[in-house]
Amino acid sequence: MLRSAKASGLTLNASSAFRTMAHQQALCNANSLCRQGNYSRVARPGTSNHQMGLAIDFAGIDSSAGCANGSGPTWRWLRTNAARFGFHQYRNEHWHWDVLSDSTRC
Repeated sequence: MLRSAKASGLTLNASSAFRTMAHQQALCNANSLCRQGNYSRVARPGTSNHQMGLAIDFAGIDSSAGCANGSGPTWRWLRTNAARFGFHQYRNEHWHWDVLSDSTRC
C-alpha cells in the first residue's frame, strides 16, 4: 500500500501502528474513561487491533473526515485505494484503518 501511494505521489505516514501491551495500558491509564472501565475511547488492553498488528492510525487526515465526507490527499487516497490492500476506515475514528470488514467500518 505504501509503494502504491508513493507511486501516486503521496507519502502515507502513520501516527500509530503496532502497540505493545505496555503501550496500550499506558494509553488506558492516561484516559479517565478507560481507567474506569469505559472502553468507548480507548480499547481495553489486550483487545486493541493495534496490539494484534491489524490497525494503522494515519497522520494527515482532516479531523472531520467521516465515511464519505473527508478531505485532504491522504484521506482521499485511502478512501479510494485502501480496500484493495484489505484496509477499511473505522467509522468512529477517521484516522484509524484496519483489516476488519464489519458494520463498524466504512
